[in-house]
Amino acid sequence: MNHPLILLNWLKAGFGLHTSARVVLAGLLMLGGQLVLPAGYMPAAYGQEASAIGLTSYPDGKPVQLGQLKGKLVVANFWAPWCVPCRREFPEFQKLSDKYGAKGLAVVAITAEENPKKIAKFIEATGAKLTVWQDVTSTLHEKMKVSVMPTTLLLDRQGNLIGTYQGFDAGAGLAALEQDIVKHL
Repeated sequence: MNHPLILLNWLKAGFGLHTSARVVLAGLLMLGGQLVLPAGYMPAAYGQEASAIGLTSYPDGKPVQLGQLKGKLVVANFWAPWCVPCRREFPEFQKLSDKYGAKGLAVVAITAEENPKKIAKFIEATGAKLTVWQDVTSTLHEKMKVSVMPTTLLLDRQGNLIGTYQGFDAGAGLAALEQDIVKHL
């Protein structure tokens, strides 16, 4: 999957948006804005179906799956090393993990990046100590319809998708995610 083209392909598809609306949306997302999608954007069962998709933990390379986190509220953040808003949000996710981890929140950062040096450089630059998983085949990215970097999914304790957040907004967007976390803990 060629990640820099994901946003452009998604916008070309249109999703019923007029061309000018797509251009505005693309600009907002590329400048670090956040789009909180309605609950019906993807069926909740997508989380269940995705729970068995094989991923790899970084840096040890062990096989992992989202299903291992059942029983926890999960923030699954899809990111890429080239993504500037991803760099800004990583420390914020670390704060959420530190604040709510003991109450049952698991924050997992998922990347399709194959190059361990790029991953290490990104993590070092952010200073965050998040759990990082690799989806080098992009199977989970495709299943969960991740078309914009960053995209964050919120999964309930049974693995059902309950929220989708595209882009990054350190103000209202992050507050909306935290509000949803508190509501479901």
